[in-house]
Amino acid sequence: MVLEGAVGYFCGGVGADERRAMKVLEPAADLELLFVTAKRGGYLADAAVTVSDGKATRLAAVADGPICLLRLPAGSYRITADLGGATRTAQVLVGARSGKPRRIAFTFPGEPWDGIWASPEEKQQAKEQRAK
Repeated sequence: MVLEGAVGYFCGGVGADERRAMKVLEPAADLELLFVTAKRGGYLADAAVTVSDGKATRLAAVADGPICLLRLPAGSYRITADLGGATRTAQVLVGARSGKPRRIAFTFPGEPWDGIWASPEEKQQAKEQRAK
């Protein structure tokens, strides 16, 4: 997990190795951010993420994968995700750690279809995400 001040984060989740690493980090995380297309639920990467607590920006990073795990001190936060000219926000209250992060899904307009379908591994990962 990368530390930026009191905030820890790790983004990834596309490949099997990254998914295994995220499973190990998950119990220490408070939030799981998921970036997907609105229509098909396809994974998206490269969202610009900002986490603010009302006083200051606690984190500003680019998510290099569709899933980000965040570890935050207790408090109220505004999370902003920007991707492809669209902005999504969420307000969240972080309390004591529960061992399982709270999931926040940010949906963005899908890009024009390029004729490529999801791989079997991607389909399985999406199915597992929906089951959570």
